[in-house]
Amino acid sequence: MNISRIFVRALVLSSLFFFACASPVESSGPEASPEALAAVRAGQCTPDCSGRTCGLDPVCGVSCGSCASGQVCDEAAGQCQTACVPDCGGRTCGLDPICGSSCGSCTSGESCNETSGSCQPKQCVPDCRGRTCGVDPVCGVSCGSCQSGSSCDAKAGVCKVEEHGHQCPARNHRKSRW
Repeated sequence: MNISRIFVRALVLSSLFFFACASPVESSGPEASPEALAAVRAGQCTPDCSGRTCGLDPVCGVSCGSCASGQVCDEAAGQCQTACVPDCGGRTCGLDPICGSSCGSCTSGESCNETSGSCQPKQCVPDCRGRTCGVDPVCGVSCGSCQSGSSCDAKAGVCKVEEHGHQCPARNHRKSRW
C-alpha cells in the first residue's frame, strides 16, 4: 500500500468518526441501521422527514427525531403523542377507562360488570321452553306444576293424566245380538 491510499483511508475513517459523533440525523429514538447512516453520510440517500417529528424517515430509514418525556412516537405517522398510562383503579375485569386496555378477566363461574369493573356470580337464566312442569335443565328451578289428576313426566317436562288403576273393559268386537 502506498502512502496516499493510507492517507485517504485515514481521512475517510476520521470523517466517518466525526459524522458519527456530530451528525444531526442521529438522535435518540428508533435506531437507524449502520448502512442507512453510511448511505446518508456518503450522500447516497437524502432523508425526508417532512411532516414527521419522530420515528424513522420512510426514504433512508434514519431518525427524524424523538419525543419528549411522557410521550411516545406513533411510528406510522411520525408524530409524538401523550403516552397513555392505564389506570384500573381497583377494577378487576373489563377495560380501564383511560386507555381501553384490559384490567383482567373473571373466572368461569363469574361475569364482569363493565360499569364497576368487578366480577360477579353469573346469573342463571332458566330455560323452560316446551316444559310445563318439572325442573329446568339449566338452573334447576321449577318450570311449573301439574293440576290435580295429572302427574309430571320430569324428563319430558309435561303433565300427563293419571290413570287410577282401573282399566276400561276390553271391547268385544263381535256384533252384539241385542
